[in-house]
Amino acid sequence: MKKFFSKTILALFLIALVLRAGLFLINFSHNDFSIEATTYGDDGYLEIALNIINRNGFAFETEPPYTPNPLRPPLYPLLLAGLLSAPGSYWLAAILQILVACLIPVFSYLIARYFVSEKISFWVGLAMALEPLSMLFSFLFVTETFFIALFLLSILLFLKFLEKPDLKIMFWLSISFGAALMIKPTTQYIAFILPLVVIYFLRKHRKFSWKKSLRPAVLFVFIILLFAMPWFYRNYKQFGVPGMTAQPAFNVATYLVPSVLSFENDTNYRHERDLLYASGLKSTDINLGNSSKYIGDAIPVILAHPMGLVQSIGTSAITFFTHDGMLMVLQYTGIRPSNYLEKPALVLLLNNPMEFLHEMWGLAKSPMALVLFGRILWILITLFFIFGTAVYLKRFGFKLPVVLLLLLVLYFMATTCVNGLGVNGRFRMPINPILFMFAFYGISVLYKKLCRCKKINYDA
Repeated sequence: MKKFFSKTILALFLIALVLRAGLFLINFSHNDFSIEATTYGDDGYLEIALNIINRNGFAFETEPPYTPNPLRPPLYPLLLAGLLSAPGSYWLAAILQILVACLIPVFSYLIARYFVSEKISFWVGLAMALEPLSMLFSFLFVTETFFIALFLLSILLFLKFLEKPDLKIMFWLSISFGAALMIKPTTQYIAFILPLVVIYFLRKHRKFSWKKSLRPAVLFVFIILLFAMPWFYRNYKQFGVPGMTAQPAFNVATYLVPSVLSFENDTNYRHERDLLYASGLKSTDINLGNSSKYIGDAIPVILAHPMGLVQSIGTSAITFFTHDGMLMVLQYTGIRPSNYLEKPALVLLLNNPMEFLHEMWGLAKSPMALVLFGRILWILITLFFIFGTAVYLKRFGFKLPVVLLLLLVLYFMATTCVNGLGVNGRFRMPINPILFMFAFYGISVLYKKLCRCKKINYDA
């Protein structure tokens, strides 16, 4: 078993490495063999890293004035700046990131082993190795690779802690979670919930005393504060408010509001966003100091259009699960569609089925058929995830580890809805292993039932 376990991990790592290296070479060729163009991500992390190297501060601008950036947390730009300061810097950063990306299928496999069989766990790891968007982000200078690797490692360590409560495990869990938090702040609210879960678990399931239950929770909080306090202090000095990021206010003002208005006015997101910009909204002005003002201005607009809000949230929730990301992958390889849908495919299907079918037929006759295939595949994965979850809970009950995994899915879906029509497959990537695990479990159950039915018919 141990030998197979090692071979499985090695196989998943090597499969992931070959696929990521292959896609990198395709994009490298498309970008005229420029490592800078091949690794460039448009989130501003490279610009911030270069400004750090050139001592222009933690800023996005490529020329003065170098305004302190209020959106991005510090760890990834600092890591990138350190790597880009070395000889052969772009290659060093890209290779390191690809190697870290190859650990993601391994961590996914190890997490799945806590819940399902060895065979299903392997398929989970293989699916994570094959997932196209993960392959693309493995070498782009964006946060996903390092964040997801650290986040999955945190889940793995937490499962190990539930199995064997130990302060050493909690220490490394806190380190990995704290590092993930300072790379991507999506998990900032989990940092408040996790210590309470630890105390609840140790008190109820392990029958620990209050003193013994509080120790790991206090250790977790202490280490998270060690990670966060320097950044909180920086934001207090720059913007007058201690906090992690102004991203929530930015998303509400520039994504959710125009999304709600686009449903209400039967237009599209870009049109409503451009109208907001024309009316005086400046996204570059949003920071921690004025976040409450922008959210306060947005809330009356959102509440004045309840149907638009419901439609936006519903579309975002469905898109969160079903968006494939294949269009982005193809665009980075140089394949671009001749035109784009004016509205999300789901909205187009509900409002104008004939136009939707016409658009899909056009896609099916082009390289964009891969996008259509990816979308259908993720719809099926979502349906199998729902079925697999229901069957798993019926068979094994609502045990704490399973419930926590499912709550993570709901957490990422809920925090994603604030992005309105800006939601895509990228937002789902951290919880893809959970979706794959329950989906493959559901498929295995159906397969066994099908085989049993065939056997009965044959015997008859």
